Amino acid sequence: MNKILDKSFDSEFDKIKNLTWYPWVGKDYKDAHVKVLIIGESQYATTEDGRPDDETAADFKSNKATTREFAYNTITKEVNPAKFYNNLLKTFVPDENIEIFWNKVSFYHFFQDPDEAVSSNKHLKKECLKAWSLWREIIEILQPDICVFCGVGLGKYYEQWNETIGKEFNWQDIQTDFCKGNHQPPIFGRFDITSIKMANLLFINHPSSRGYSPDRWHDFLKQQFPEVMKWLNRE
Repeated sequence: MNKILDKSFDSEFDKIKNLTWYPWVGKDYKDAHVKVLIIGESQYATTEDGRPDDETAADFKSNKATTREFAYNTITKEVNPAKFYNNLLKTFVPDENIEIFWNKVSFYHFFQDPDEAVSSNKHLKKECLKAWSLWREIIEILQPDICVFCGVGLGKYYEQWNETIGKEFNWQDIQTDFCKGNHQPPIFGRFDITSIKMANLLFINHPSSRGYSPDRWHDFLKQQFPEVMKWLNRE
């Protein structure tokens, strides 16, 4: 794992009070011409049959490398990767480019406490505002150009959070014809990290959600960020 992982940010991550797990940072991320940060929702602590497990949750919380180990497992496949990771990766790259992908991107989970199950994810306003503040600390370190949020619902309380820090929120719905039924249209936004550095924000459907189509979301991302998608698939 260390061959494709950049740990040079870890001393800065250690200063973040509410960070449970180190983000994954690929070895080529720092010098990338476009820095892409992917934000998952939660780390789920369950047994193989999906039941909540306190021992697993405790193990995850005690290991700052948990997120990194789950990401790396999608390459080694020592354990069958969860649906979330399978769909997320297929959204960006074919199987043969998975290691190339992880070399180039950064990744972490928005909520930094283990959750029981996807269906139980009902985070309170206080938790969401805390998660947004944590996100800000992370992007001040990683300086991403694009943040892809896995779950349109992660945008909840974004407006209120901006108000707490004295900023005007900046986002808009994206017109697309493939989000129907239970799917929410993606949302696009921008956030000024500094006076001269701006990050694009894109909220997509959660890769574990019912009816999620990696192929269709792949095509959508190619429409939004064609050069970035080409680059993520290039050695």
